[in-house]
Amino acid sequence: MRSIKGETCDEKLKSAIEIIAIYKYDKLTELKGRFDFDYEFQLLFDSWKKNNTNFTLSIIDLNGLKIVNDLYGHLKGDELIIKISKLLKEVFDENNLYRIGGDEFALLCTSSHKETCSSMKKLLSENKGLFCYGIVSSSMMSHSATLSDVFNFADNLMLNAKIEYKEKMMS
Repeated sequence: MRSIKGETCDEKLKSAIEIIAIYKYDKLTELKGRFDFDYEFQLLFDSWKKNNTNFTLSIIDLNGLKIVNDLYGHLKGDELIIKISKLLKEVFDENNLYRIGGDEFALLCTSSHKETCSSMKKLLSENKGLFCYGIVSSSMMSHSATLSDVFNFADNLMLNAKIEYKEKMMS
């Protein structure tokens, strides 16, 4: 973990702001990172539990990044990640987008599941095979669900879509 450096209050504040920026934004895509995702997902989840404010979580996974990295190198893989992030930014508000892993993105929003699904389907149809996704709305979940339950449900939907995609590609 990085330490806050500096002797004066201004120097320490500047150092602290630099550390926060490292954790807040993904340098490659300029999207918010996992730190913000975890925090903002918890806020939406808590609001749903307390006030019944629905939200939608989408987990998006890039197809073929490993192949691109293995065949063409990690710089080409990075270009693919950047391309996906730009596509996502064109369709969704980037304040709701996060890069949560190497080739995984998340979308958190208070809009309806139906709106998110139709936007995601449009994006998919325009960019066939580029990524797989799983979408879950809080309205689909039992109120006894945990934060992990919601995340895992969306993640499993994405993984199932990825399996179906791979099977389709092999047949």
